[in-house]
Amino acid sequence: MKLKLDKKIYVICETGALGDTIATFPTLKILADKGHIEKLFVDERYTFLYDCIFPKSIMFPLSKAVTNIPKDKVTAEVPKHVIDPKTGDAAFLSYPCIPGLPIVQTMNPYGLMPIHAHLIDAFSAAICNAILKDSEKDTPFIPKKKLPTNKCPIDNYAVISFGATSEQRKMTVEAFDGIKKYLASKGLGIVLLGKSDHELKIGATGEMVMTKFDGLDDTGCCNMIDKTTIAESLSILHDAKCFIGVDGGLMHLAGMTDIPIVGGFTSVDPYYRIIYRHGERGWKFYPVEPTTKCRYCQTEAWCAFGVNFHVCHSKTFDCMNSLTADVWTAQIARALDAV
Repeated sequence: MKLKLDKKIYVICETGALGDTIATFPTLKILADKGHIEKLFVDERYTFLYDCIFPKSIMFPLSKAVTNIPKDKVTAEVPKHVIDPKTGDAAFLSYPCIPGLPIVQTMNPYGLMPIHAHLIDAFSAAICNAILKDSEKDTPFIPKKKLPTNKCPIDNYAVISFGATSEQRKMTVEAFDGIKKYLASKGLGIVLLGKSDHELKIGATGEMVMTKFDGLDDTGCCNMIDKTTIAESLSILHDAKCFIGVDGGLMHLAGMTDIPIVGGFTSVDPYYRIIYRHGERGWKFYPVEPTTKCRYCQTEAWCAFGVNFHVCHSKTFDCMNSLTADVWTAQIARALDAV
């Protein structure tokens, strides 16, 4: 029996970071392919990716779904949690799940992501895992013909992503140095990708600090940190021998190619983040997991809303520090064998 669904839905893609955004694509793509989405409001930072995957006829900028209230128009009836403490302005999503219920755009005075943004990511992953067939769970592949020309000045390279948007989600300097030596022994160059201007929410008051690359020796590397767009990064990834980095946006971006991925995990269990490609969970994916008892704290506390997982609450960084060069290179060797 084929159901005819007359009522279409509005979907507001209000995820925060690149990796979380890409993780919602399989579920959204099925909904779009089946004609269930009337309007898809997307974060303008990731317009390029959405344009490669979804029909332009259903896409609108996220700003079109937001009702902004200037400070001089904010009344006592406006809930305090939707008011920006810096400007006094308020922002509502214009298409809430429950009529009349304001849902705050990602704007929070405590430096924490609003509950509903967590739920969007979690439920999208849950729907994807529970309902879709394995062949439908794939991260969408974006072919090279849709990308700008690869302007990387070197050939025969691996891509390394050193930093991340959480203080415990990055590679240690010691691990990086060991990986660098190992790749050189295999005759491979290194291209560094990423951004140094990520704002991390650190401390009890949620103050913002910048990602640190202190101690990173990029001698002999092609350092393209802060020098590429998402489209350009994807083009560089397509031609790499493999991607190496901790779970983050670039790891999921690499999942839109066919290159081997060596992905490191700290606060999140890889079970929930390993990428589907070619209808297979973990196709050419080689996880690097902590060897310590203190690990996967974020996964173990899915419902602990209000906890800031951008920081290491134990202050030991055990999970991250256990990802030593030897642990990384063992999986890199497997990845290179698959090339």
